[in-house]
Amino acid sequence: RRHEPLAPPPPAAAGAAALVRQYFMDGFYPSGMRNESHALTPSGTLVKAVMLNGGREMSKIDNGRVQTDTSYYDSAQGFGRVSLIHSLPLRGENFINARIADRVSVVDRGSDSYEVTVQTEGNACSERELRATLVWADKAGSPGCTRCLINDLDLTVTDSATGKIHHPNGRSGKDSLNNVERVVVPNPPDGANYTVTVKAASLDRREQFYSLVITGCVRYEGDDADLGVA
Repeated sequence: RRHEPLAPPPPAAAGAAALVRQYFMDGFYPSGMRNESHALTPSGTLVKAVMLNGGREMSKIDNGRVQTDTSYYDSAQGFGRVSLIHSLPLRGENFINARIADRVSVVDRGSDSYEVTVQTEGNACSERELRATLVWADKAGSPGCTRCLINDLDLTVTDSATGKIHHPNGRSGKDSLNNVERVVVPNPPDGANYTVTVKAASLDRREQFYSLVITGCVRYEGDDADLGVA
C-alpha cells in the first residue's frame, strides 16, 4: 500500500504547508535568514518533500485507553509527525543545512546524481542524520489497481567509501509503489561522501519532473553549492 504521513488536523497541516511556501518566497533558503534576492516560488512537490523529509518518528499512537506501538512507514504514522523545525534551516532556531532541487527533470531510464559531503567538525550544524526525500506528481492509477504507480522513480543514497546503498522508506530494495521516497542515514561520520541518485526506472513519457530535499550537516560553500532550481 502507499504510505501516507500521519497528518496533523487539516488546518495545522495546511498552515505548515503555507509556512514552507512563504519560507522560500521570502528568501530564507538557503541561509535561514530573509534575503529577497534568494526568493523563489516552490512547487507543490517541493513543499510536500520538505514536510515529509523532516517527519519525526513516534513510538506509540494513543487510541483512547490503549496505546499502540508504531514505527516509521507503518499504516499508523507513515513518514511521521510533521515538524518544521527539523525541516528547514532557520537562523537562531536550529542547526541544520538543506539543499534542494525543484522542477528538475530526469529522462526515461536516465538518472541524476548529487554529491554531498558531511561536515560535523567545525560546523555549527548538529543534525545527526543525513536525509534525502524525493517527491514527484504521478498520474492517477486505474480504478481497482494494486500497483498504481505509472511513472516510477527510484531514490538511493550511496556511501562513496564503502559502496553501501541506502534504500528508501525502510526497505532493503527499491520502492515501486510510492511517489514519495525518503532515505535516512543515521550518524554519518565527518568527511563522509555520499551520492544521492534519482533514477527513472520506468516512465510513460520522455521525462519526469521531480523535487528533492537533502538535509543534515551537508557542506555548504555558498550559493553555487546549491543543487539547483529549474
